[in-house]
Amino acid sequence: MKKIIIALCVFVSLTACNNKSSNSIESYKKLFDKSMNSKDFPTAIVAAQLILIDDSTEVLYADTLPELYAATNNIYACNDAAANALKRNPKSERYLLIKALCAEQLGNMDEQMSIYNQLYAINKKPEYLYRITAAHFGSANFQAVENNLKELDEMAKNSKDSIDFMISESEKQKVPLKAALLNMRAIMAAQKDRDMLSAKKYFEAAIREFPDFIVAKEFYKRLMSGNKQ
Repeated sequence: MKKIIIALCVFVSLTACNNKSSNSIESYKKLFDKSMNSKDFPTAIVAAQLILIDDSTEVLYADTLPELYAATNNIYACNDAAANALKRNPKSERYLLIKALCAEQLGNMDEQMSIYNQLYAINKKPEYLYRITAAHFGSANFQAVENNLKELDEMAKNSKDSIDFMISESEKQKVPLKAALLNMRAIMAAQKDRDMLSAKKYFEAAIREFPDFIVAKEFYKRLMSGNKQ
């Protein structure tokens, strides 16, 4: 009889702990949903982490962390979260893109190039070839840049694709592919060839193609004022 009573006490104790844990997770999930609805991303991150501490199988919450960390500009945490998400979803365009952006922010050009090549192999989006070309330009591989620009020029003839340009730490502008390519050629002319006349013509063409092109306008303004890129 004594053994039965002890067993019942242990069972009640475990049940209470399980109920407490279950209640905690439900509370954290409510907090997560509320925070996401109000775009309170730091609190959403805390809620997601608390859920995962209680139950590591709740991977849907783990998979929200890369974008949440990106939204709060926590690059190191974003990079780790994206790497973990890719272990579960190795061909996810979403997480590969986040990882590439982290690599860019962290100055890891080799990893950035590798990921964009992987992305381009998956779906042949002009945006990814553009990013590869920009990385080649950054590493002074100008022959690869020229080869890729020719391919991108062909794509731009019948493409409605756009390239994201950062105009502040938190804002970006979508720029038509053709305008983005003209801007890249302008920068190449100025930086590589020191041909300011050609750079001027390319910048002007880029702005004609997309009159609201903020980055091209800024570069053009610097060029015309004598402040070379």
